[in-house]
Amino acid sequence: MRTDIVKYIIEWLCNDNKHLSKYIAYGVENVTQQSKLIIIPAVRFIPNVLNNEQPKISYIDGTPILFGSNVIEQKKGQIVVYADIIASTFYIVSRYEELQNKHRDNHNRATGKQSIAYKNNYLHRPVVDEYRTLIHKWLNSVGVDYTPSQKVIKKCIITHDIDIITAHRRVRGIIGSIKRKDYSIKQILHSLKNANNDPAFCFNYFTKQFNTLKNAKTIYFIKAVNKFLPHHKYDKPVYSIYGTDFTRLINIIKENKFEIGLHSSYACADNISLISTEKQRLQKRIGNAITANRYHYLRIPDAEANSIYNICQIEHDYSVGYADIAGFRIGTCHPIKKITPLSQTIHNEIIHPLVVMDCSLSEKHYMNLNIEQALDYCNNIFKQIALHNGEAVILWHNTSMMQQYHKTLYPQIINRLKQLQ
Repeated sequence: MRTDIVKYIIEWLCNDNKHLSKYIAYGVENVTQQSKLIIIPAVRFIPNVLNNEQPKISYIDGTPILFGSNVIEQKKGQIVVYADIIASTFYIVSRYEELQNKHRDNHNRATGKQSIAYKNNYLHRPVVDEYRTLIHKWLNSVGVDYTPSQKVIKKCIITHDIDIITAHRRVRGIIGSIKRKDYSIKQILHSLKNANNDPAFCFNYFTKQFNTLKNAKTIYFIKAVNKFLPHHKYDKPVYSIYGTDFTRLINIIKENKFEIGLHSSYACADNISLISTEKQRLQKRIGNAITANRYHYLRIPDAEANSIYNICQIEHDYSVGYADIAGFRIGTCHPIKKITPLSQTIHNEIIHPLVVMDCSLSEKHYMNLNIEQALDYCNNIFKQIALHNGEAVILWHNTSMMQQYHKTLYPQIINRLKQLQ
């Protein structure tokens, strides 16, 4: 593994106590007079050479270690650990597993239920953050003090993907509701009269819920596909970013000082360069710089793909979560720089791991949970985030509020987050 990768991982694992990194040596050849914790490498990751070695999981204090053993030796003021938490961290956060496991769903996405974490029953735990706890414990055992983090959710990031702006102020939406018989003609006419009556135009409701949280931010991810140019069928419906309803949405966002991010189109996962055009189009319309992205359908590019920062200077991405199951896809609830696993390059793109998406909980082909089960599952996820003083990034589509399931669940989710702040 490249030395800059090792250095970055060690410092990142030390989190708010980066000064602790000077006490940590990865490999006996790197031991100095200051070294108190010596981690013995158990696997080699050579740049640009695919390693097909599969993790052999062992446990220390109940925490799964992907490489190495649970042997620990303590002598002469030092602790020697044979659990290779550095390689384990690299493997998880860089999505190295996805180079080895080529299984994808019908949207060409890696799935949570095929992951090592799910198969070994720890996807619901941020195991990389547990490595932080082990580091602090080991250093403390040889006399190194540190400042422990508070066991609260450090920051709530409530995000909304705007796939449509309104349901009943466009012909396609009206026809769909009439066919499904889920809204009356009277309700549809109310929507036509005033956008605030439309079931998908629930942005004022979102604002009221958000305002009960502290240490929080809201991001609205907006599509900027040009409907007059070729686009993928999964981008439909394509709404106008020049219409009156869009203007109403932007006014709400700006009045409340929320952030606008790009909801990059379906094809962008296969061709990242398309993001530049969409970003420029949205920036021109709203008059603000775009620094955040989320891929449509959570179709993130391959692990080895170039960074969107390198392509179009978008610094923050909020897409890295599994669609089929909520949890910790890259083992952490802390932001981390994108690391490409094969080239072993650290990029300026910052990944904010997505832990919960609304439809992951409810859809029959995903988790298929009832409301009580979904709330319990999310509560356990949030408790893990609080335990590690991390970020809680959740995604709630405005269209989900058209379903009673999500109208009931969403305020309860917000309340659980509030209790753990």
